[in-house]
Amino acid sequence: MHFYFKSICGRRAGNEDSCLAEKIADNLYIFAVADGMGGSIGGERASKLAVEELHNLAMHQANNILLGNLPLKDFLRDSFESIDAEIRNDWEINPVFQGMGTTLTAVIILENTMAWASIGDSRLYFSFENEQEFQQQTKDHSLSMQLLENDPNTPIEELLKNDNVITKVLNGMGDKADYYPQDSNYLEIPNNITGLICSDGLILNKFEQPSYLDQFYSSSNAIVPFVNKSIDYAFENGSNDNISMCVFSTARKQNNLLSKLKATFTKK
Repeated sequence: MHFYFKSICGRRAGNEDSCLAEKIADNLYIFAVADGMGGSIGGERASKLAVEELHNLAMHQANNILLGNLPLKDFLRDSFESIDAEIRNDWEINPVFQGMGTTLTAVIILENTMAWASIGDSRLYFSFENEQEFQQQTKDHSLSMQLLENDPNTPIEELLKNDNVITKVLNGMGDKADYYPQDSNYLEIPNNITGLICSDGLILNKFEQPSYLDQFYSSSNAIVPFVNKSIDYAFENGSNDNISMCVFSTARKQNNLLSKLKATFTKK
């Protein structure tokens, strides 16, 4: 398994995104992107808390997961609920942070199986063997997507106007995440798969296929240049948000930098 992540401030003064990319144990990996909200201080605090707590829970439960005592989806469900409770506990102790919250999209992989969860509008895409496009695997919890579900003919102007209104986050108020795959405890991973988790700053138009990701992926023989080119493109073409991208793959060649990349959570 090869993996790499990058997070930039972009045109923002600070970075409220946080990423997690880690090999927990042999054949056990966890990846995540969180996009905080609640002001520059609160958003940064919430997203960092989310990935740190996810890391801690994965380390604590690694043996149970490896032994099959804790199914992957159950781990994610327990973790998201625990993170939500931790955020609430944090702002109850520090009222200045009340109102902070974060999106969170996370993937856990055990050997040839995986599960994932998402809340907010950070996204997960997959590209399977022989496919030419990344396909979105999560649902945006946003007002624009809610409008689109209720009326597929909603004018694009109305969708764009409500694009940044998030309807669910981890903010200590009990919002429920989505857990995948919806009809089983895990997805059996095909031989070649590439996963891409990103904050919404990477996606220039949320209502179209991000063809630039497909283009850079097909032209790169390693995931590091793929990530760098994609983030640079989003920034240069108008993204006004923090931009974060985490890629994991069994299909891409490994860049030399990856051998030096230790499992870590970070905010750059």
